Amino acid sequence: MILWTWKQTFNGQTWRLADQGARSNNIWNALRARKGLRALSVTYNPREPESSIAGDMKAIADIASAIYIYVP
Repeated sequence: MILWTWKQTFNGQTWRLADQGARSNNIWNALRARKGLRALSVTYNPREPESSIAGDMKAIADIASAIYIYVP
């Protein structure tokens, strides 16, 4: 299993799997192309939505086989 995080703020810096605004980038496109090859899971913090929770879930489902909800 491979685990990525959708969006996380740490030490004042925001790290994203996709570009800001949930736009595709090279990493995102590569993960989408490999969706059927292996189990890919994404952690998600609903307190830090990129667009909306529903929109983020839809985008993540495009590449991931599982979504882990992080509730701080």
